[in-house]
Amino acid sequence: MYFCTFCVSIFVLVTTLAMSMVIVVQIGLNQKLDPDDCEEFDSFAHITVSVSVLFVVLMHKARKEISSATAIPCVFKVVEELKGPLVENTQRHFLLSDVLTRDYAAIVFFANSRFETGKRKLQYLSFQDFAFCAGQLSSYWTVGAVDNVMEDMDVDLEKEFLHDLKDLNLVCMEASFKNLSRALVNIASKLTHTKDVRDLFIELVVKFIEPCRSDKWTIGDLRLFLTHYSSSVHTLEAFRHQVVWDRYIGVIKSCILKMYHD
Repeated sequence: MYFCTFCVSIFVLVTTLAMSMVIVVQIGLNQKLDPDDCEEFDSFAHITVSVSVLFVVLMHKARKEISSATAIPCVFKVVEELKGPLVENTQRHFLLSDVLTRDYAAIVFFANSRFETGKRKLQYLSFQDFAFCAGQLSSYWTVGAVDNVMEDMDVDLEKEFLHDLKDLNLVCMEASFKNLSRALVNIASKLTHTKDVRDLFIELVVKFIEPCRSDKWTIGDLRLFLTHYSSSVHTLEAFRHQVVWDRYIGVIKSCILKMYHD
């Protein structure tokens, strides 16, 4: 979009400058300008100034976009193999603000795990929605969440944890919530497969968020359900995977609440 507007602005700028030069030459040759020529000159001068301002603004925006586009692969290449926390490595090597550091760290984390974020059903989500979820996943589902001496602390998802999710065999709450309960359990049990990890956000939208929207749940309804549901397993004496469950549902709850909007 900026490229097309940029080209048009250059064309208009060159045209108006050329027309203005014709009038300047007329003045230099002592040719008398009639009132129409003077009015036309004023009009050209106004257009030239306006287009020049537009040209400068577009150049600034284009420069910012190019800088961002080239910075992302640069950050990824530098920090993906470094030892230690992703956010700290990003900030230390690139001297970014806290906000930009978290944003770039989220991009690196998503690229490393190849999460699907471009499907049509996810288009309503903003970058900040994804960045928030990246922070949750990085903080609680990676190796660094349980072992801060590992090299790739918060970049790679912990395979042992994902494998343990298969053991979640919950008793559904009430009949009216059986489908939602089963959806969360099924999503967990399939995260041992790379493709299902990539499709995590699509699964959350299709199998949980959209059904709640269809039932016209408010964000308050959703928060109440998830809070009650996430703690209900602690009343089940036969359930032996509370730690794994809490680690899983805590992140899922936070991401769903962040993603539940128009």
